[in-house]
Amino acid sequence: VDLVPQRLENDTKIEPGKQLCSVLTDSGVHDPVYDMGMKEVFQRVFSSGVVLSHIPKMFACLFAAPLWKNSKFQPEIEGFSNGADSVITSIQMILPAICKSREETMTMLQDFVVLSAYALLHMNSRVEAKDREYRDFHIPSMMIFMSKFMESCKNMSLHVLEECLPFTLMRTKIIEIYERLKLETDEKSTGA
Repeated sequence: VDLVPQRLENDTKIEPGKQLCSVLTDSGVHDPVYDMGMKEVFQRVFSSGVVLSHIPKMFACLFAAPLWKNSKFQPEIEGFSNGADSVITSIQMILPAICKSREETMTMLQDFVVLSAYALLHMNSRVEAKDREYRDFHIPSMMIFMSKFMESCKNMSLHVLEECLPFTLMRTKIIEIYERLKLETDEKSTGA
């Protein structure tokens, strides 16, 4: 545990998963991403079907976490203001490590997408109703997160997300972000 802060201090650039892999390597794991020993440990910890079945729900609940408060997608860097997009890498590295088969991994990824889409729809309706509890959450950025997640899932069709989260709603929210950027750019250029 003490290695993590040291690793973060020594690395000049934070990269998703890099510090964890470095810590695991420092701890004696030869190749933490593909190390069978680590995979075996993860599988033993999560071998209970009850625990495993809750993993997609836990990931979907991340949208309610403080990480997402005031987190915004920034088009100029094609990333999030607080590195929230590193969650994509984390999910895609953790699930194959704890699942016994590729099919089980794909099922869990699909469950995550479906649950996350429903969570976003619920949060969006609460934001539009001016619910104070959700005023700090930037739903358009969360929708971009889901879009980027789907782009990174090579073996999953986009229709999994589109069945739950209408493409027109997602597109409208994404356009909002780019319109905001254009407005800010125009204001800077005119000196307003």
